[in-house]
Amino acid sequence: MDHIDYSNRRAHARVPCEIQVRIEGIAQDVAVTARDLSVGGLFLFTRHPEPLNRDLAVEFIIDETQITTRGRVVHYISNVGFGIRFDPMNVGDISAILRFIGDAGGLSSGAACAEDELASTGT
Repeated sequence: MDHIDYSNRRAHARVPCEIQVRIEGIAQDVAVTARDLSVGGLFLFTRHPEPLNRDLAVEFIIDETQITTRGRVVHYISNVGFGIRFDPMNVGDISAILRFIGDAGGLSSGAACAEDELASTGT
């Protein structure tokens, strides 16, 4: 079987993190820990992944900014967790995530990434 390199499939810079995330839209509201974060989404540790394409409400706090958005399950690993792709977010939430990623060293490829993210919001 050929090895597939997925490292370049990511559209957004991401950083490892340990933040508590509240999820609504499953059997009960739960708080789980994120493994990594980008403006495009996050990966959550849980032994009970949600089914692909499930819509969820996501809430978390970074750098004293509460982020509340919706997203869709796009990836899961049995007994490990699942990835959520965020729906379009407001400029304030995108800016807060970009600051968090930049502070963690995740934007080493340059400021163009931040400018592209903000430009895609139409501002």
